[in-house]
Amino acid sequence: MKSTLAIAALSMLLAQPVLAQSAGQELPADLLKAIKGQIDQCRYAGGNPLPHPGFVTTGDINGDGRTDYLTDSARFECQGYPGYFCQQGGCDVALYLTGPEGLKRAWQGKGTQPRFEGNSFSYRDPSGATKRLNMR
Repeated sequence: MKSTLAIAALSMLLAQPVLAQSAGQELPADLLKAIKGQIDQCRYAGGNPLPHPGFVTTGDINGDGRTDYLTDSARFECQGYPGYFCQQGGCDVALYLTGPEGLKRAWQGKGTQPRFEGNSFSYRDPSGATKRLNMR
């Protein structure tokens, strides 16, 4: 119930329902906290945070039956500050794995075009090369 209320509050805060995506799936509190950090950074800079569809995607990258999450800041606009989360070398990208102890950030870096591919996660690094992380 807490997650549902947090999603509702965050969605209202952003005036966008896009975070409550993936067939109405609840987002974990730790992920919402990380997203709130981006919202706060944008607002502190004087911008208006606006996530777009695809900012958070889900998959089961390690095959444990639990939902894992990928955030792609290329799909998180800080209106008034174009490219705030995307500088030279790519955008902020993070991979979160859900395990028995809860959600943990497994990887964070700069890149473009991040996506789940079965049991791996791929993205383009700042040089344009495609990188894959196998999580099984």
